[in-house]
Amino acid sequence: MHLVQKTILLNIDSIGVGDLPDSSFYAIQGASNLSNLSKKIRNIKLPNLANLGLGNITVIDGLERKEDTIGFYGKIGRASDGTDTRIGHWELSGLKFESLFYTNYSTFFDDFMNELSRRSGQKFLYRMDFRDNSIINLYYSDHISEKQPLVFVDKMGTVVILFFENLFTREIIDTITQHAQHLCEYYGILQLQIQIFNGSFNNFTYLDTKHYYLNNKGVTLFDGLSPFEIPVYSIAKNNFFTHKSIQTIKSENDIEALNKLIQLLDIINRKKMEQAFIYIHLTDLTDIYVKNNDMKGYATHLEELDKFLSKIFRAMNTADMLFITSTSSCDPVLNHKISSREYFPLIVYSRILQVRSRGNIGVRRSLLDISDTISDIYSLDYKFGGDSFWSYMVRHV
Repeated sequence: MHLVQKTILLNIDSIGVGDLPDSSFYAIQGASNLSNLSKKIRNIKLPNLANLGLGNITVIDGLERKEDTIGFYGKIGRASDGTDTRIGHWELSGLKFESLFYTNYSTFFDDFMNELSRRSGQKFLYRMDFRDNSIINLYYSDHISEKQPLVFVDKMGTVVILFFENLFTREIIDTITQHAQHLCEYYGILQLQIQIFNGSFNNFTYLDTKHYYLNNKGVTLFDGLSPFEIPVYSIAKNNFFTHKSIQTIKSENDIEALNKLIQLLDIINRKKMEQAFIYIHLTDLTDIYVKNNDMKGYATHLEELDKFLSKIFRAMNTADMLFITSTSSCDPVLNHKISSREYFPLIVYSRILQVRSRGNIGVRRSLLDISDTISDIYSLDYKFGGDSFWSYMVRHV
């Protein structure tokens, strides 16, 4: 019998517990998703998360600190560049993301555009650090008269190239796109968008948008699990993990995803499978409530997720383990339109762990710490550059 049987890694998108030291470079300062939300929406009720230790990680109005907790708790940063959840997913699986875009931010865009012009034989109109497509209004006349594509980049790591309808042939657009993709891969640009638009000044319509994403490569946690034939499942609306060993379970919303988790745990138990790894990604807080700047709805949904934890606890066997964290954050109280760069909460629960007053696992440097902890749990052959906290937890079995 293995000490840990099923591991559940629960990623609640958008939750954060305060600025990382480098947050000013990427985003707004003063972000603290859960703390700021609780000041705006009073008396948020999260009893399960409180018992796990969430109130000990950051100040949340209405959530008391617990001397004795049922879970290990701490906060965890990210070593990778950027703020996007895709980058967080890579790091959570053991891949640190480093980008010339961030390390050479002041000179990057001129270098990028000069090389794109050289390779494509095309001149461009471009600006840095735009957060919307107001570049069209700025350069509309020149774009039409000079027949030069428009390009902008933002601090979130997205390059956008815009073409007025019928002003450029499909062959020219495809050639520029191909060269831009190669340069994005070289510089570590997370996303490239190609947009076709028409209309007149201040009255534009986007006809077609294509998204191209960087594919980070390297050895992941899933490569470590695969030789041991440990079944791996991913329950998500959008699957960011593409490893061949992963069995994908599609869900359209958080509650459906959590119900599918309960069903999966039951199936695994009935099949008497000794071990399994289950990843579950919840995105409604971001996709619905942050997007619509609905803070009351955000708080209500967070309470619903907390209630569902009781069902997860009941469905878990004694030797199962639950990790709770996030891979991206946004503080809707400060600015719901851009990601924040915050620490994420880190919570670990299992009935084999006798936590009591010893639950604080401190400030963790990187999501890679989770990858290496899971690697130690299953005695895998891979390390990912993090700092495992398994040796501390296992002393309290």
